[in-house]
Amino acid sequence: MNSGGTTSRAGILVGIELYARTESSPLDTLTPFERAVAQGPERLASLVVHEHAHVQQETLGALRSGDGRSLLERAVFEGIAELLAEELTGAFVAGDATTAFGMANEAALWVEFRAAMDGTDISRWLYNVGDDPERPGDLGYFVGRRIARAYLEARGDRDAAIRELLRATDARAILDASGYAP
Repeated sequence: MNSGGTTSRAGILVGIELYARTESSPLDTLTPFERAVAQGPERLASLVVHEHAHVQQETLGALRSGDGRSLLERAVFEGIAELLAEELTGAFVAGDATTAFGMANEAALWVEFRAAMDGTDISRWLYNVGDDPERPGDLGYFVGRRIARAYLEARGDRDAAIRELLRATDARAILDASGYAP
């Protein structure tokens, strides 16, 4: 009950318990985080695509997430996986509330993100579902996906852009080439 999915040397690890919620699921014993992320199986395909993108990134020696990486690096890493999940399934791991909030507040979020993107503090942007009642968690997934989407559209050749994104090692170069500026 701590992650919908992640990767390891063994491959994709899925927290299937977070994708088994039904209308009759008892939620009263769950923490606020668990209630916020527990969902039905309809998002499972997007999670598998998202995590598979990370496996590909790791295999190709591309961007990585982890301690010491900048917010921009980590957001673009997650955003590329989100873009591929959206392209293949029509859904993304961060979910509809994050996307709706992101779209409604994109320009303001970009100003805030841009001011923080070179640092390593991800607390307001990534892996923070349920932490702030005023805004949804994982808005870094949203910003990263918008950067990756802008890159895909700027590149023109969808297949080449996806290959380049999966192999990307420089988040700043992806941002610059994307022209993203809401």
